[in-house]
Amino acid sequence: MLPAARLAARLVQPAAFAPARIALSRRNLSIDTKLSERERAAEAVYFQAEEKALIKKLAKKLGMPGKDAVTAEENAVVKILGKHGVTAPAGLASEIVAYFHTQH
Repeated sequence: MLPAARLAARLVQPAAFAPARIALSRRNLSIDTKLSERERAAEAVYFQAEEKALIKKLAKKLGMPGKDAVTAEENAVVKILGKHGVTAPAGLASEIVAYFHTQH
């Protein structure tokens, strides 16, 4: 009878520890999930910065004006229209500058 009791205890014992293993694995899973979310966020920030740098480089290579140049051109258009007594509605100067850059 004693060997049967030991055998039964061995069979029951792993089942008693199984919930602890499950809880531990769930805890590791949640930590892994948080780390993977952080890694994805860091990766997204990195690639956004890389894309921004590449777009700037491409725009410079194509000869596209920067934001400061476009703003200066828009102000010049508004000034020219003002000399002729025309008040430019919102967005008109930017549309004229955009048209100029796409046509020439």
